[in-house]
Amino acid sequence: MTKWEYMYAKAEDDKILEVNGEEVGAFEGVPIGGAERPGVSEFLGKSGQEGWEVAGISPANEGASVWRLVLKRPIA
Repeated sequence: MTKWEYMYAKAEDDKILEVNGEEVGAFEGVPIGGAERPGVSEFLGKSGQEGWEVAGISPANEGASVWRLVLKRPIA
């Protein structure tokens, strides 16, 4: 039986705002202060290279352009 780990992300207007409840600024540890947030396609591409796949997407209750993404990958 496959065991999974999950990652949750919040996106707005094609930008990733949070991953697992933590604000994100940019990839590779760049601080949030004024940093560009990654785009959804960039985030999904990088996550896919790390073995993540989208398990679900749903609108958040925070506005029409805010979405929750759930990703999963097998636990090695």
